[in-house]
Amino acid sequence: MKKMLALVVLSLGLIGCSEKPKTYVCGDDTAEVTRDYIKFVKGKHAGDIIDGISDNKYKLFTPFGFAYYTVNENTIDITLGTVHHTLTCEVK
Repeated sequence: MKKMLALVVLSLGLIGCSEKPKTYVCGDDTAEVTRDYIKFVKGKHAGDIIDGISDNKYKLFTPFGFAYYTVNENTIDITLGTVHHTLTCEVK
């Protein structure tokens, strides 16, 4: 019984320590950003999830190749081949 209780307490502790996403509002699009992913929750790209590859860097496979996302303090930079686009966002 003590082992079971210790396991429950440990599990709750790990859940409480998980990273909470930052919300980036970029015009009509809203994204939740963590170290592991970017998830668009509102707007034209709602439902899209982009995998993290390192600190503040993310990669998405598209029909045109890989798109790389870099998250900064209040911008998200998107690069696909030679095309570069910057989204200016409000961070909440």
